Formats: sequence, structure tokens, C-alpha cells
Amino acid sequence: MRDNACQDYLAHLDGFNIEWLAHDEQAVDARLAQMQIPADDYFIWITGEGKVVKNLSRRFEAEQYDPQRVRAAAYWHAK
Repeated sequence: MRDNACQDYLAHLDGFNIEWLAHDEQAVDARLAQMQIPADDYFIWITGEGKVVKNLSRRFEAEQYDPQRVRAAAYWHAK
């Protein structure tokens, strides 16, 4: 993250493993490739710049994840 202070609002949560890989699509894609996602207890939320979100969401479409457990939303589009 460009501003590490942005991470503080989630610091108090227990039971979560949050990894910050912002602003680097290749790093996010590489990390997703390494993850072992459980067969039935997961939810995937992808958000960010439109093109990046589209590219990353294709990974989950190609790998046959339950579409009810995957959400992708672009918050902005690069011009």
C-alpha cells in the first residue's frame, strides 16, 4: 500500500489473514496462484481498477469456482 496507515482499520480483527498486495497486479496474481482455497468454505472479493479486476476475476472463472462465492467490482477505471 502506498500509505501504510490505510491498513490500520483492520488491524484489530482476529481470525483473519490479510495480505496487502496493492498496486501490483503481477504480485496479486502470483499470490493467488499459490493459495489453497477450500472446497466449500470461502468467499473471494476482488476490487480495484477495472482492467485489473477483470483480469484477476478471469482466474476464478477459468478454475470453476462457485460464482455465488466470487465477487468482482471495479471501483475506478484508468484513463
